[in-house]
Amino acid sequence: MGLGVLLSQILFLLTLLCMTAYSDIATDLVKDHYINRDELSQLLTSYEERYPKLAKLFSIGRSHNGVDLWVMRITDNVNIEEPGEPKVKYVGNLHGNEPVGRQLLVYLIDYLLTNYGVTDSVTKLVDETDIYILPALNPDGYAVATEGDCTGLTGRGNAHDVDLNRNFRDQFVEAKLMLLNNSDSAFVEDSQKHFPNGNNMAYEPETEAVMRWILQNKFVLSGNIHGGTIVASYPFDDSPSLIADNTYSASPDDAIFQLLARTYADNHPSMHGGNVCSKHRFEETHGITNGNKWFMVVGGMQDFNYVYGDCFEITLELSCCKYPLASDLRSLWKENRDSLLALLTKAHIGIKGFVFSANTGDKGLENAVISVSGIDKHITTARYGDYWRLLTPGIYNVTAISEGYQPVTMTDVQVYPGLATDVNFTLFPGSMSAVQQIKWLPQDVHTDKDDVEQPEIELSPTHSPLVEVTPTPTMSVPNSYPFSSFIDFTRPVSTVVNIGDAFFHWGQHAELPIEGPDRLVHLNDLELEQTLHDLNAKYPEITRLYSIGQSNQGRDLWVIEITDNPGVHEAGEPELKYVANMHGNEVVGRVLLVALAEVLCKNYNKDPFLTLLVNTTRIHLMPSMNPDGYSMAIEGDVKDNYGRENANHIDLNRNFPDQFITNRENGHQEPETEAVMWWIKSYPFVLSANFHGGSLVANYPYDDDLAQASLYSKSPDDNVFKQLAETYSQAHATMHLGHPCPEIYPKEHFLDGITNGAAWYNVAGGMQDWNYINSNCFEITVELGCVKYPHAIELPKYWKQNEYSLLALMTEVHKGVFGFVLDSETGQPVRDATISVNGISHNITSAKDGDYWRLLVPGRYDITASKAGYKSVSTQVTVTNGAAIMVNFTLEESSIDIWSDYYDFGLRRNINGDSYMSASQINELLHQLASEYASFASINVIGYSSHGEQILELVITNGITTEKSSQSQVLFISGLQADNLVGAEMLIRMIRHLLKGLEISDSTILSLLSNTRIHVVPLVNIDSVANILPSQCVGTEEPQNSMENQFDDAIEVVPPEVRSLQYYFNHTSIDLVISLSSGGMYVRYPLSMVVRNSLGEKTYKTEDEATFRLLASAYVDKNTKMATGCDDINGKLRGSLHGAEVQEIRGSLMDYLYYSHSVFMIDASISCCKSPPANQLPRLWQANLEPLLNVIAIATQGVYLMVTDENQQPIPNAVLHLVGDEHTFQQLPTSGITRRILPVGQHQLLVSAPGYEALSKLVTIKDHKMESQKFVLPSEITVLSYHSYDDMVAEMISIAQKCYNITHLYSIGESTQGHDLWVLKFGTLSEEVAQAQPAVQFVSGIHGNNLLGKEMLFQFSKWLCDRYSKDYRIFKLIETTQIHILPMANPDGLLKAEPGFCDSKTGLENGHGVDLDTSFLGDFEMANITREPETEAIMEWTKNNNFILSINLRAGSMLITIPFNEPNITDQPHRTGDDPVLRNLAHAYIKLHPTLASGTAYCQANKSAGGLLDGSMWRPRNGSLQDWSYTYGKSLALDVYLSCCGNPESWELANHWQENHESLITMIQQVHHGIGGIVKDSHSGEVIVHARITIDGIPTVTVTTDSGYFWRVLLPGTYFVQASLEGYHSMTKTVVVTSSSEDVPVLFELEKDLFFGVSPKMVVTIVASAMIIVVIALITLIVTQAKRGRRSKFSRDGFHRLMENEEYYDDDYMNSCHKNMKRRPHSGEECREMDTTQKLLTDEYHDDSSSEDETHFTKTV
Repeated sequence: MGLGVLLSQILFLLTLLCMTAYSDIATDLVKDHYINRDELSQLLTSYEERYPKLAKLFSIGRSHNGVDLWVMRITDNVNIEEPGEPKVKYVGNLHGNEPVGRQLLVYLIDYLLTNYGVTDSVTKLVDETDIYILPALNPDGYAVATEGDCTGLTGRGNAHDVDLNRNFRDQFVEAKLMLLNNSDSAFVEDSQKHFPNGNNMAYEPETEAVMRWILQNKFVLSGNIHGGTIVASYPFDDSPSLIADNTYSASPDDAIFQLLARTYADNHPSMHGGNVCSKHRFEETHGITNGNKWFMVVGGMQDFNYVYGDCFEITLELSCCKYPLASDLRSLWKENRDSLLALLTKAHIGIKGFVFSANTGDKGLENAVISVSGIDKHITTARYGDYWRLLTPGIYNVTAISEGYQPVTMTDVQVYPGLATDVNFTLFPGSMSAVQQIKWLPQDVHTDKDDVEQPEIELSPTHSPLVEVTPTPTMSVPNSYPFSSFIDFTRPVSTVVNIGDAFFHWGQHAELPIEGPDRLVHLNDLELEQTLHDLNAKYPEITRLYSIGQSNQGRDLWVIEITDNPGVHEAGEPELKYVANMHGNEVVGRVLLVALAEVLCKNYNKDPFLTLLVNTTRIHLMPSMNPDGYSMAIEGDVKDNYGRENANHIDLNRNFPDQFITNRENGHQEPETEAVMWWIKSYPFVLSANFHGGSLVANYPYDDDLAQASLYSKSPDDNVFKQLAETYSQAHATMHLGHPCPEIYPKEHFLDGITNGAAWYNVAGGMQDWNYINSNCFEITVELGCVKYPHAIELPKYWKQNEYSLLALMTEVHKGVFGFVLDSETGQPVRDATISVNGISHNITSAKDGDYWRLLVPGRYDITASKAGYKSVSTQVTVTNGAAIMVNFTLEESSIDIWSDYYDFGLRRNINGDSYMSASQINELLHQLASEYASFASINVIGYSSHGEQILELVITNGITTEKSSQSQVLFISGLQADNLVGAEMLIRMIRHLLKGLEISDSTILSLLSNTRIHVVPLVNIDSVANILPSQCVGTEEPQNSMENQFDDAIEVVPPEVRSLQYYFNHTSIDLVISLSSGGMYVRYPLSMVVRNSLGEKTYKTEDEATFRLLASAYVDKNTKMATGCDDINGKLRGSLHGAEVQEIRGSLMDYLYYSHSVFMIDASISCCKSPPANQLPRLWQANLEPLLNVIAIATQGVYLMVTDENQQPIPNAVLHLVGDEHTFQQLPTSGITRRILPVGQHQLLVSAPGYEALSKLVTIKDHKMESQKFVLPSEITVLSYHSYDDMVAEMISIAQKCYNITHLYSIGESTQGHDLWVLKFGTLSEEVAQAQPAVQFVSGIHGNNLLGKEMLFQFSKWLCDRYSKDYRIFKLIETTQIHILPMANPDGLLKAEPGFCDSKTGLENGHGVDLDTSFLGDFEMANITREPETEAIMEWTKNNNFILSINLRAGSMLITIPFNEPNITDQPHRTGDDPVLRNLAHAYIKLHPTLASGTAYCQANKSAGGLLDGSMWRPRNGSLQDWSYTYGKSLALDVYLSCCGNPESWELANHWQENHESLITMIQQVHHGIGGIVKDSHSGEVIVHARITIDGIPTVTVTTDSGYFWRVLLPGTYFVQASLEGYHSMTKTVVVTSSSEDVPVLFELEKDLFFGVSPKMVVTIVASAMIIVVIALITLIVTQAKRGRRSKFSRDGFHRLMENEEYYDDDYMNSCHKNMKRRPHSGEECREMDTTQKLLTDEYHDDSSSEDETHFTKTV
């Protein structure tokens, strides 16, 4: 009994000891002293380290004295932003001498973190709220303030002695300055004292940092803590009069502000009384007050939060003394803790939800406006379309508005006390009316209409009313801007923050305040690709990785995009690019751009400036433009040229088309050059830098001149280029000194480190000049150092020298002018408008969203916007060295006559709007035009109408005899619908335009028709024209009665017009059909019916979706009216649409042409009115001329294909297949020639024909160019023969020698009789590369008498070798897969087999007489049994290579079996966890096999279901290779039975080869359908081997290889993939696999599961050991003390009696005491002391020194 009590007390003491150790951490900060700057930083850092999943520390900027403004973010998932979670903040110490908030907020941080998981309310609050706490906004003021100073001013201001709570942007100051127009000189003079920049206040760094922070985050609620009294104050802090009259200045949300203030006051023990401090009394309002009612504050923070940040902030005065004594801190925390927590909960009241787009489904709309009826204050949605709108209980009408969408109002929304009401919106496309646009303008300036009269604003004479110039506003844009509902002014672009100034202030430190790159090393191509993939996987929210093309040798030209919304051009956001390694041996730029990408990603949402840069700029980084050259370069190269050129020995910086000269180097563009040119044309780049090596200088255009001499060649923007070059040079550590390489080039000197390109040396065909001349992009060339390929050890030096320059140059993209060009009628963007600057002969154009950026140096400029069909608009603007000036243009349509003369060759008949032509007039005019322009036009009758009228076709050519098959054939058609004539009128005008252009040899028309033949059929439904009534907008015909919808096999009576068209398309080769119709403003394309795709999903998309969108966009983008749609019920139909999205109709012409003739068709509906008045026809023609010509141009973009045999004879009936598209087949005509329109980019084409081997090529399609490709198909192999073992080995050696660069022949062991088991591997020979690629295994001959599989695999090996350099499909598979082929798994049996004898069993077994397909048993079954040598060898081979897929070729039947083969006692198959994937693999093989689907129908055996059976249902057996491969080899395994006969006659071999080789190729392709990735340690970056990869819903587990890689073949779908390993925290990712995706990359970076830096196992061991030692020591100590009779010291340690009236004794112990007393004299005191000691060893006493925190920590432990 005594020992048990003793041990229990010891354990109690140990627990108390542990608790005390932990509680010291929790209570360390609760001391009676104020925390200084260093202590604060250290303490906050320690919290982040101890609570990495809950706490994140970052700085939003620095004070004037350079002190970090630390913010602690606290939430349950602190490393991500959770959509729908409200953001709240607390800010303290705004006045330096009021530090109460500083201390209380630190205590609040501690309380939230230490109580998380312990206190339910705190846990719930942290789980559901994104909390930000800024303890000290004014550290400089605090540093000079004095403790105990209750009323003084020392330290109130910052280091500039500026009161920060008077330094924020103020709505009423701006309003008055604007309205008074400087008429009140006294007011203006007084304002300028406080705000020397007028509207732009002289913001302090602290103010600027916190304003930027507020604007970049969608905070919902905030508290600002002060001292000097006790009250809760709320907006507004001043009033429109700006007179300190103590009037109540109510905000639109006065009710909610009162609720927030009362929440704090009511939870405070004394604030609600209102009378705590004698000098300020708030009894009547119960401890709350309106700010201005108390006293006026101009430029206060709480008003700024509400007006400009949509954040509801109140100001909390929490102590009567400004700087109370530290001894008061405990009581102040106790008074305010509940109030601080209660206010945080108010972030969850009102309404909340998401605003979605109907177009994009679940993707939220950012910056959508949320408006509440009756409250003159809107808020906007956050990044994911989520919002929180604080409201008091009541019923509200709530509206959501977003540009380009119809507003949606939710009426009678009930808001209850407590949690917020969910209100979600889905907005449909549509435009707002002018009234709506005005109604929903941003409410930036609040004015009291009763107090302030709204005057008319007169524009300066130099400003057109169609131009809006915004001279660098701070934080917002005036709400007078007429198109603010369209343009997103809320983003922090240059109009919001002067990013250049932000960069300047940010960089004023000796060490940049950023986290640098982890390592600076040279990366080979594989490492570079993997590094970029890792960055993209780690930072998916701000990065996108894409390839712009491939090099000569097939290497991808990777670009990593870094921005806050990757993959999207955000209107108004400039784009820039950096390109490096253009010369393969100049490598520093390659290293720096990878490092730059890493730095931008790592510091996002940590460093304010870099976060701002990424949020406001779309950054594209291409580390290597010449990867082929890099692969040949040599580390240490100083000035040699090894690897400088590409693989074709061309200097890429001499390969661009040159403005002055065409020579050998730039006459033909290399693939790398073409890819970059397309890239530049595809993105609206503003700024670029091209990084080289070999010198140290910033070089700018021009690079050459007409004389090709080394003389200064000035570009029109010479001043801009010099500014860009100087920006880089001056920011560089040494470049600006101008003496770059004294040891190598002693005479080389560059003033200020910059030079004009041609003045240095002449370069014809340079990239920087091509950028400037052919796009909007200004590029400079930067030479990064004297050594071209420095050793890796030197790379950190290069980063240090350039890190500041790389960022400095980026800020230049935000200089000059920028803005939007809009259509005055529709308000929609005008793309391709020309922006010209008077005096500078270089123009730029507006992008798709009408936005433009024009770099300019400071000065005054006259700027003009112009566009065909519009009146030009000019304005004058002054550009400063600060942020870009916003200049917006609104263009009106020009006079139709002027337009006609300029764009339509002055054809007055085309702008005649007197009347519509009749059918007879149209046909007569066609004959007349064919006669008048006989050299260019011909007329054909293509059919007849029901009434016998001719349906005519006019064909237009360029008049030059050209092979018809080489030209694109484009058909324009109209009149399919009987109730409109608009299309016919437009096509007649187009005919006139084209013929006139040919007649006068217009260069544009000649170019269009040089490779295009135009067919025009203006009227199809010719009989119904007479019934059409002009000005009848609704129409008279039902869609289902249209000729367009009569192409359905189910139609019994086919109209003659339809039969005529069917005959026409059967006998005329047409590539593209454009139909013109009316009744809407959109372009339709297939499909017109919803169908089911190969996955069984409903869809109206074809696999040529990209091509159709290209064609539709070509029309829509050039027709500015189509973006607006119509005002009627069809108004939501606009832009590019599938036919089924307009109306689902069977039998449409466009679907018929696509499926029956592989012809693309689009239908352009060009008028809202079916038959508009004739006087509208001229404007319709004006709107549609450019779209019509643009579609013709697109028709010349794609591939021109010729297919011949090896004798150059055309192959009839060949089929073109676009690899990756399941449906996209195109039957070629008998000529073997075809054309196919394709989008720009790379496409893999596969051509096949009966009797020929298929062939594939990778084709690069360029803008508006038809790429010619000739496919020469080899004849199918017709004769094959059997090979003996020795012959087979010899042939395999021959293959390995022939294809030495892609093969490796090796033996995995020997057979029973000593024959080698030879494996031929195809793939890269680099072991490092091979480790990162999936491996597939082909096996045959497991039964030696099955000779067919052996011959198939031998022929397959030979075929792979032969086709590697000829067939892109084979090239790609070998480059990306490890293919291992074992043709003879049982060579001993093979030597006995009898070819031609189908049923012979001779040779089935190995040399020991064992059936090897029953010998693959597990270790348990094989205990004490020796494995067969073949079995052992194959097992080891399989284990060592981590095969993803194993294919075992067999014979004796015709089917495929899947695991398991082991017998099952039931009649049901014994299936695996990968059954769906295995079945899909089997079906992929069967699909390409001509007879396998019939299964054993060809054989005398049981039939299979579609050629597929479970192994246990076919030939059940134990020990099969298939089951072992799946169970132990972790490989998906198929047994493929190729023939009913195991050993067919040799003449049959060729036929079997033709049946199976495409299926074998498909098996390799299948291993790339799923996911692939790597698992790494998050800290060290090292790979993690044997990590478990599990997928939700799939029971099988994948384990990472010894290189950390893994692969899983998966069906299309969404998967939750988890990586785990003991000792690490598991990680789960959501992965989407599509039918066309290949190896979706997945990167896992696992964090070690550490406890104070030690693994959990080690912690258990250490703790257990320590406890044993402590227990033994304590027992020894206590027993020793007891024996010596010493007094216990427990009573001195804070213990007291709990139970005074009860006594607990151990009888034996006490009896022993009294016996001892009898032996020697004692006073009896010893027994009493022992009595006391005995009581201490029971639960009668407890430790009185435990604090609340210690008790809390005991619960935690």
